[in-house]
Amino acid sequence: MLANLVGTVASEIAAVSPLIGDLEKIGLRSETSLVNFDMTAARDGAWLTAQRLASEPSLLHGVTIDGLDLAVSIGGRAILYPPVGGEGLKVIQQAESKDVRLVIETLSQGGSGAWPSVPS
Repeated sequence: MLANLVGTVASEIAAVSPLIGDLEKIGLRSETSLVNFDMTAARDGAWLTAQRLASEPSLLHGVTIDGLDLAVSIGGRAILYPPVGGEGLKVIQQAESKDVRLVIETLSQGGSGAWPSVPS
């Protein structure tokens, strides 16, 4: 199950965003329940979309998929540009690695535990 990968992903993210890892130390670790909830919602949404596509005329599939694409895009923008966060979020972002190659390599390790060090 995807939700079982939360710990691995959290470790990988902490490798490129060190202050994210510090959130757990001060008792702000709630991402596991949020990810599990999102996995359930995503699975339910995928099933509803599949049922809708199966029951509607194929002529409407493009409109249905465009609507889903818009909804996912709006959700993604809320993650990319959170409506709340203020100065605390800026501090976390400033501590993150800006090296795109390093971030991709770190996140693609898949839990091997061998992360490159993050440059300061």
